[in-house]
Amino acid sequence: MSTENELASRERLSCEIEITPAFYDIDVMEIVYHGNYVRFLELARSALLAKFDYDYPRMRDSGFGWPVVDMRLKYVRPATFGQNLKIRATITEWENRLRIDYLISDVLTGKKVNTAYTIQVAVNMATREMCFGSCAMKKVRRWLALAGLYSALSLGLVGHAALAAVPSAPAPLSDAATQELLLKVRQQLKDAPVVRGQFEQLKTVKGFKQPLKSAGDFVLAREKGIVWHVLKPFESTLIVKPDSLQSRRADGEVSMQMRAEDEPVLRTVNAMLFAVMTADLVQLKQYFQISGKAQATGWQLHLVPRDAVLAQWLASVEVQGAQFVQFVQLQEARGDSSEIRIQGASAEQKLSDADAALFR
Repeated sequence: MSTENELASRERLSCEIEITPAFYDIDVMEIVYHGNYVRFLELARSALLAKFDYDYPRMRDSGFGWPVVDMRLKYVRPATFGQNLKIRATITEWENRLRIDYLISDVLTGKKVNTAYTIQVAVNMATREMCFGSCAMKKVRRWLALAGLYSALSLGLVGHAALAAVPSAPAPLSDAATQELLLKVRQQLKDAPVVRGQFEQLKTVKGFKQPLKSAGDFVLAREKGIVWHVLKPFESTLIVKPDSLQSRRADGEVSMQMRAEDEPVLRTVNAMLFAVMTADLVQLKQYFQISGKAQATGWQLHLVPRDAVLAQWLASVEVQGAQFVQFVQLQEARGDSSEIRIQGASAEQKLSDADAALFR
């Protein structure tokens, strides 16, 4: 049974329209021709996108197109001339792509006529290349955050590689064993106010054979946040602070901003991301059930969310390192996964003036 919160979330991500098939929609069998249902879906999808203030003219102006790359329809019963139909379109996936589910039903009886879904991806109109993280996702994420949801897209990174194997979960540890594990990890970790380095992320999106790759540099500042400076495939900067998330284009212009005062879930997600990337053991213990192992050459932690908000999109996290975090794998609940490899990490005592300005 759906909870009130789930129903409210679904309502925010949905849009309904009504149509009445005309004479030109009918085939020789005197029912709606099956090909016309694609046009019906398009009408509902356009209304849904307009709800997010991202209709087709705004897509064009933003520099991104969202072509449909997959579509499935199931015909349950025929529709006829003059029949009043209701089409409900609902966003059901939003990390790096949009999946919209549709239900077509009779207005008077409520009987199901057709079910369908479409999948769309963002394409840079200048280069004709598929990409993730366009300005459309700013609007979608804002609605999803208000619905009490969020995704690993908040890392602001994309990837390219074969699907990463998900390590089998280690056996749960007793409280005493967990404390001993964390003590060994703490003994290896370098205590540094600022950590700087380079990253590569390999992201696999469920349903896509050709994921992408991103790379760049980062800086982690204790009690301030994380700055991800993506250099490839295109330049952008993501600033993750305890109470906000901001994305900037290569020219420095802010392209997206979210604040915890508007979307409270943001504070939880950002705190979790910072805890993972810095191996903050106190915070990790708060957000996750922890298992793993520690050796003289390094350590490995397997994390399973305790927090219900995190568990909605995150299934597990693998973290490996020695003095610094060297590898992170995020396994999302919907099947997508991300691998982040850290290279050249070094400790510093304070931020540069340029970096400090980003956190103001």
